[in-house]
Amino acid sequence: MLIASPSVLEGDYEYACQWLLQRKGVVCPSFRDNFSAGGRTVVNGVNVPQVIGKINEWKADIAKAFNKKELPQQHFEHWKTRVLSIGKFSSVEKDVLKKIVADIGKGISR
Repeated sequence: MLIASPSVLEGDYEYACQWLLQRKGVVCPSFRDNFSAGGRTVVNGVNVPQVIGKINEWKADIAKAFNKKELPQQHFEHWKTRVLSIGKFSSVEKDVLKKIVADIGKGISR
């Protein structure tokens, strides 16, 4: 869902929930909890929102998902632009997110 709908990072789960229902036939009443339950966590010594911690935790799987796409680098660059344009994070949190996204990029096929 982080790839199909980066809006989940902003707390907008509507599109992601609709996609999950329409494409996979799954209704998940606690969908939001997968991204935000637990509030905050520490990544690279910085206290960040749980969703950034989840991206860090899932970065290898995110890279694998992009590598399954027809144009992995192109899809990744679009996703990266969307993720890094999200304005709800502080500058310190965004710096952590930039590093995580850069790490994901290292795993994308060129």
